[in-house]
Amino acid sequence: MSAAIRPALSIVEDVSDSLLTRLSACRPGSPFLTPEYAAARRALGDRVIAFVDGDAAAPRDGALGFLRGRTWRSTLEITSVCVASEMDAFWRGVLAWCQSNRVALVELSSFASDGAVLPAWPGLRSQSARCEWLLDLASRPAAPPSSNHRRNLAKARKAGVSFERGGGREALDVHLALMIASTERREARGESVGHADAMMARELGALLDAGCAEIVRAVQDGTVLSSLLLLHAPHASYYQSAGTSPTGMELGSSVFLVQSTIEALAADGRRWFNLAGAGDENPGLQRFKAGFGAVRRDLVAAVHDVRPVALRKLRTTALLVRSPRTLVRMLVAIDTLVVHAIDPARRATDPIDGELRALDDVALRELAARTPEFSVQWTRREQSGFNAAFAYLEQGEVQHVAWLIESRDDARQRERNVSLRPGEAEITHCVTPVSARGRGVYPRVIGLLLAEAERRGLRRVFMITNITNTASRRGIEKAGLPRVGTIRIVTLFSGLVRLRLRGHRLPWR
Repeated sequence: MSAAIRPALSIVEDVSDSLLTRLSACRPGSPFLTPEYAAARRALGDRVIAFVDGDAAAPRDGALGFLRGRTWRSTLEITSVCVASEMDAFWRGVLAWCQSNRVALVELSSFASDGAVLPAWPGLRSQSARCEWLLDLASRPAAPPSSNHRRNLAKARKAGVSFERGGGREALDVHLALMIASTERREARGESVGHADAMMARELGALLDAGCAEIVRAVQDGTVLSSLLLLHAPHASYYQSAGTSPTGMELGSSVFLVQSTIEALAADGRRWFNLAGAGDENPGLQRFKAGFGAVRRDLVAAVHDVRPVALRKLRTTALLVRSPRTLVRMLVAIDTLVVHAIDPARRATDPIDGELRALDDVALRELAARTPEFSVQWTRREQSGFNAAFAYLEQGEVQHVAWLIESRDDARQRERNVSLRPGEAEITHCVTPVSARGRGVYPRVIGLLLAEAERRGLRRVFMITNITNTASRRGIEKAGLPRVGTIRIVTLFSGLVRLRLRGHRLPWR
């Protein structure tokens, strides 16, 4: 079959080990595509579905879905989304399969993923940014670059801490106990963490029994101080969970264990060590993982309710009946937006560092595929039917994306807050990636967009933000846009009626 007529998606419901081996070869850095991982999920009662990019006999890439639950109440979990060659056709096919098989929820995750753009599906329940920390074992530093890690490593070695691999159920029991100790310690610091429980014990046991996981330990005089469970892929290993005792913390055993694991995996011939997630809500864990030389990879996850609209509304009604307070909030809700505006001809004309570049559809889609934090921008392009995006660059790197929308495009939108008139524009859809925050990028972008608006002959430029978003308001005001009023959005009957009271359009404004 020629490449031109190969299918965009093949769906295999009876997944063989040979197909899993072929898929794993396409993405050898992901432990979530291996035959062993699929066997573990089957042991837990999940049904395994393969969504293959191209022909199942010679896949280009793919993802595994794990289905559990009953009709119209089932959940499909795609643990590691892929970068398909024809993304739109691939995800349309996945959605069609879910709907024909009466799936209720689809959880799209990006564990050990290469940064795929998620589809703009209906019924979005939640979408969140996440990140992972990836270490290239082929070019790893000889010692941890963090001076604190080097001190802890020396302390552990001086105390006689040693490195051990392997172990069965007894090792898992110790691992879970150390996870609980770490959880309690982190919760006392105010961090948000998950809990080790019977379900987790069953899941980790299934991974070990299937042969896709391994426990490594830092030990002193026969006592396990720190434990780490790894998931293995052909070319990489994944930091699935870990725990350390209070004594282990004092002796630096967690640093010793990770560094010893890095050296052992490199000796095994693996190329990558994925130290898994550590988001901005856990800066201490971020420093810990970055301290070994790992590089942050920004990703995204989402949950969609893909049932028919009538069934989704029936579920909402059932929830409201159980919670009268929620019912009141659904019947009447009021949001307040603060409106800022300026004549771009009156903007400050001080020189602004950086470059502003309009993004056509090709450039916007490539950026969204390359940087998951910008993936929402392509979703907006698909939903709105037009593109008004600009990228702000420093030293050739995109540091921000924002849209400059004029009245002709605003009139095409279903939801119009400012309700632009001829000669007006709105700066909106502003996204600064985590790596560029805290450096004053936002007001610089606004200043450059105001200059672009003046060049186009526009007479007034608006920006709006929720009244609770004080950080955004400070950036807007720093860029020179004064507050000119508010917009109150009154939502009645769970969105059936929506009224906008535009205070910025009052006659004296």
